[in-house]
Amino acid sequence: MKLSIKLPSLKGRNKKPTLEAMSKSMYTSDMSEVQSRTRVSNILVSSQSKRPASLENSVIVGNEAKLEFLDTYLNLSLISERNKLEKLEDTPHAAYLGEIEKIHMRPQPFGIIRRKGPNAFIDIHMYSMGDTFAEAFSKGVKQYKEITNLNLKANRLTDGGCAKILSGVHSKKVKTINISENKLGRVTIEKVIQIVSNNETRLRTLELENISIGERAILDLCRVLADNKVLHSLNLAKNNLGFIACTALKEMLRYNSTIRNLDLHWNNIRSEGAIEFFEGLSQNDSLKALDISWNSLGRDNSMDTVKTMGKCFKINSLLLHVDLSYNNITSHECEVFAELIKNNHNILGLHMIGNEGFIDARGFLHPSEITQGTMQQGHFFNRILDKSKYSKKHHIKINCWICEKWVETTFLWTSGDSNYEPKSIHLSCDKWSATPLKKESNGVISVTRVVPPGQIMFYFSNHMACFTSKSFPTSRLENPIPPSGPYKEISIVNSIKAIGQEYNSKDLFDSRARVNLESPSSLEYEKIPWSIPISIFSEYILDTIEFKTECFEFDWLNSKLSNFIKEDTSREELKSFVRTKYDLLLEAYKTLSALSGSEVFAIGSNSLNDFLNQSKVIDNLFTLSDVGINWSAANSSKDKTQTNNSGNGLCRYEFLEIMIRIANDKLIRNKITTNIVEAVMKLFADNVEKFLSKYNTNTWRLEEYMTENIDYLLKAYKPLLDHVYKKYSAKEIMPGKVLSMSLSEFRSLCIDAKLINENFTVREVDICYSRAMMTQSDYLNKNRHLEMAFVEFLEAIVRAANEHNGKDLRSKVEGIMPNLLSICQPNFIKSYTYPDDETYFNLMYRVKQTS
Repeated sequence: MKLSIKLPSLKGRNKKPTLEAMSKSMYTSDMSEVQSRTRVSNILVSSQSKRPASLENSVIVGNEAKLEFLDTYLNLSLISERNKLEKLEDTPHAAYLGEIEKIHMRPQPFGIIRRKGPNAFIDIHMYSMGDTFAEAFSKGVKQYKEITNLNLKANRLTDGGCAKILSGVHSKKVKTINISENKLGRVTIEKVIQIVSNNETRLRTLELENISIGERAILDLCRVLADNKVLHSLNLAKNNLGFIACTALKEMLRYNSTIRNLDLHWNNIRSEGAIEFFEGLSQNDSLKALDISWNSLGRDNSMDTVKTMGKCFKINSLLLHVDLSYNNITSHECEVFAELIKNNHNILGLHMIGNEGFIDARGFLHPSEITQGTMQQGHFFNRILDKSKYSKKHHIKINCWICEKWVETTFLWTSGDSNYEPKSIHLSCDKWSATPLKKESNGVISVTRVVPPGQIMFYFSNHMACFTSKSFPTSRLENPIPPSGPYKEISIVNSIKAIGQEYNSKDLFDSRARVNLESPSSLEYEKIPWSIPISIFSEYILDTIEFKTECFEFDWLNSKLSNFIKEDTSREELKSFVRTKYDLLLEAYKTLSALSGSEVFAIGSNSLNDFLNQSKVIDNLFTLSDVGINWSAANSSKDKTQTNNSGNGLCRYEFLEIMIRIANDKLIRNKITTNIVEAVMKLFADNVEKFLSKYNTNTWRLEEYMTENIDYLLKAYKPLLDHVYKKYSAKEIMPGKVLSMSLSEFRSLCIDAKLINENFTVREVDICYSRAMMTQSDYLNKNRHLEMAFVEFLEAIVRAANEHNGKDLRSKVEGIMPNLLSICQPNFIKSYTYPDDETYFNLMYRVKQTS
């Protein structure tokens, strides 16, 4: 049998259609006359024997419900007469249709007939019922004794019509009432209060949005709700609530312990009213979701509102989801609010769009100079307590863990993924800022973060380098991350699909403790400005012009040049010229004096002859025998008072003197020049000066050695270098004497560390030692130039490393460190750890001080 059922239209309200007309309009059937009569006879059988008397015993939906409704309508008079005779209760259909009969209106189903859905639900929102049908509908609703959900939203109801319907609701059964978007008044609220105040009420959700409720009515409602132990959700949005309502809500929140969701969006809550409300919320121990968006909480010059709000959230540890959107909260107010709530790790979703602040991926509030979101976007933005069908289409990313269904994901670093050990992870959802990783006692390195669902990109770092893990897929960024701090540009990152426990609104009613937010690393680092005074070289005294002049005067005074040059004018003129070339002689002496192999530095005859040959001073006019004559004249016999003048070689002042004697002997004796000044000037210009320049060690010291790069390297290896220095300096230490290293001790160090090879002999070791020593003016009577301090040792060992293989000076120095470690004490070797990237980071960067 095929049936096609058509419900009657709302036309001709003052004229009741005949049974015949209704039958024709609502039935199109190939049902036989016998079948039709059988159905009519069945419906008239006593309820006690055949049919249910009310919905309490049986509720049907779908086509069967439509057929029963039509049968009841067509046979209403017979059914009514039968019920009177047998004293039976009307079914919901009969009660509703009977009332329609009295007011001569065409019947509309209005939820009495439903095609689908739970049999205890009546949802007729936006049906435009109006008060005309309200009384009839209330008769039908009264017969639904098991109804649990009643939705009358946006039905053009007024106070009287809605009150009649609520009068028919069984308060012991109903769990949800939605009468939003109707023009209601105090009579309706009194009916609501009756339901709420019933000791046996089961009402959990009450929707009173945009019903033009008066603030006095709110006072009465809140007074009853203060003692209510059942209601979980309350919606009072769009009712223009102000100060009086806030005082009522304050008292309700202080005593109510069951309401979990409270919706107050689009009201007139501001300044004094807001303070009252949040003071009450501070004492509440049940609310988990609050929507107070689209009010006027911001732009309070006194800052009292935001301070009270912040103190409330600081105290309240149960709130999970809060919407403060579109409240005109200024940047300064956001700053104050953020500081007050920074230690609240329980709010998993905080909405701040429409204010001068934003929420980062970690759930923390930051002030902003511009308002986040536009007014146009605000018309479609997510309601935290009522998900809009436009939410996905017009979605704005706001970093709400609950609304956007973020998931808890663990990022695990596997050992062997890289040569580096990571200290931080950088997630794309964090705009690549660093999140510290935690290393467990078992060596596992990981961090658990709540991240948005979908693909997450990330990379690892350890302060000095950025790198990816081999355990995750990699992706190439379309727009590489620019270099910053110690990091280079990053174009390759890891990626993973975020999976894990989902943070959703269902957990708002979950009593289990949620995972707290991980506090972000609030430390920002800045590069330490580098300079010599803060470097490891700071104790090394560089030669100044004044000090070199002091050394020159010391050498001139100890030489026999004053007696050698008789004329005062020539002597002073010569002295003035030689001072200009003294720096070259000083540097050359440090190298030439180290070639003798003696413990006391002096230039041997062979070294001098090699120097004069290379500079082409020795020629046909000036032979080796001439050099010998001048050697005898310049080299004084050993003076017992000058402990560091061996007498077997030229000390520094004698080197100065012999150069002047050679100029006089070669050039004046051979009549090339006429006076001593011209002779010395010509010798330097033609032979000596150019050759002396290659002995200049200051250029290497300042441009390659005393640099930021080598400074951090030596600081990183300082424990090792310090141990080696102390070990080899302690052999000849005397009580009360400052620790120092002699030339022989430095030789022993280089030999033991196996730094000596065919390219780097003991002779080169002595040169490294001599060149590293700071210049001393009195080197004849004092031993300081033979007592190497730690800062001089550093230069000497770096000079020794520079003679070995390597790409650059840094790699050469790093290359000899294993050699130095091998000569340390066994206990030191066992406990020593080579510097890593974190070591360098701590040397190069410091925590940025915030004002």
